[in-house]
Amino acid sequence: MIVTFFSCLYNSDKYIKSFFNNFNNLKEFKNHKLILTNIVDSNNRKTNLIIDNFVNNNNNVKIINLNKNNDPGLYECWNNMIKLSDTELICNINPDDILDNDFLSLLKFFNHKIDLICCPVKIINENNLKISIWHKYKYTFDNNKIIKNKTQYFNLINMFKLVNIKNINLKESYKPLNLPGCSPIWRKKLFLKYGGFNQKDFKEIADFELWCRYLHNNAIMYCYDNVLVTFRYSKKSLSNRNNNLNIFYNIWMLYHPLNNLNK
Repeated sequence: MIVTFFSCLYNSDKYIKSFFNNFNNLKEFKNHKLILTNIVDSNNRKTNLIIDNFVNNNNNVKIINLNKNNDPGLYECWNNMIKLSDTELICNINPDDILDNDFLSLLKFFNHKIDLICCPVKIINENNLKISIWHKYKYTFDNNKIIKNKTQYFNLINMFKLVNIKNINLKESYKPLNLPGCSPIWRKKLFLKYGGFNQKDFKEIADFELWCRYLHNNAIMYCYDNVLVTFRYSKKSLSNRNNNLNIFYNIWMLYHPLNNLNK
């Protein structure tokens, strides 16, 4: 099975070397593909030279060069790259994400029933210091109580973290829990059948809505046991903006199983 990775390079001066080291050190990368969208005038000249050199030295890499004035935004760039991909499996990755050298070992767990595979994520800060390991958990209902169990499969319930167990029917009792995290490997057929990232309606949490939409349509998502991805946490990240809360509530109204049962 072949994976097409896709990434948007915007303001990537700080991380461009480590990003390409990801792929230089990734086992079996030559047997897979990478599509890049470079927002050229967001990066300095040295960064653009590094990007060009990497593309020219890897025949499995394609690049789309844009400027800020015709940049449609991160998620639309991702949608456009997915359309260009010609493999059954795809993987979105940000320039500051770090893949373990054995990341592609996830492929051996794919079978015809599984639509997406991810793994626990090591979280570091901007100084590369470890903060925590983010494990995935499954929540089930039993007599109107939620029970948490560590599991390899997760569903829609698991995408909504319960923070107030006394009021499980209220959207205010939940926070988003983006279980696929960064760099899941997933089937392009989901994109073709159920659509791509909806940046217009869901802004900076369009990825969270996408995974909820796929799970709502019975996609099977699996989490491997071992940590193979490192995520760099920043309080300034788009997903941490306060105005995402109302958008999250809209997603809860659309997809949360309890809300749909009470209609």
